[in-house]
Amino acid sequence: MNHAELESWANEAARGDRTAVARLYDALSGGLYGFLLGMAGQPALAEDLLQQTFLIAIERLPRRKKGNVRAWLYTIAHNLAIDAIRARRRVTVSVLPDDPDPAPSPTHRLEAGELVEQLHAEVARLPDSQREVLLLRYHGGLSFKQIAELLGCPLNTALTRAHYGLRKLREAMVCEI
Repeated sequence: MNHAELESWANEAARGDRTAVARLYDALSGGLYGFLLGMAGQPALAEDLLQQTFLIAIERLPRRKKGNVRAWLYTIAHNLAIDAIRARRRVTVSVLPDDPDPAPSPTHRLEAGELVEQLHAEVARLPDSQREVLLLRYHGGLSFKQIAELLGCPLNTALTRAHYGLRKLREAMVCEI
């Protein structure tokens, strides 16, 4: 979804157009849900946080500064997720949906499921700062500049966190072929 289209829908939604709100939701809810699931680790909590994100966004749309709608929504979602994590104090993280993609054979399906489980576990072991950057980048589709602004850190810090997080995942996910 391009930036101009999202911005147009946000402006229409700010004026009360429910169709525009639905378009924003359809365009961005999948990525936001994936990000929130990765942060919160529980599908039900991620769904609740997604709904809260859009409720807050709808309320604040008329007062929103013009800019990147996607980054603005991820900022709201990020803040809600951090609040939920602090409230729970312990988080189990999941990056991918529970259902592995359909595979041609039962053996392949079993192996793919095991790899997904391993990836879930390895992402959960990453330091919070690295996990957060990777989820914002790959589920949120945010640029590193946007991630740095959202997290309040220098761009190079966000890039470094992603680099080290990906390196740890690569090392952990080495598998025999």
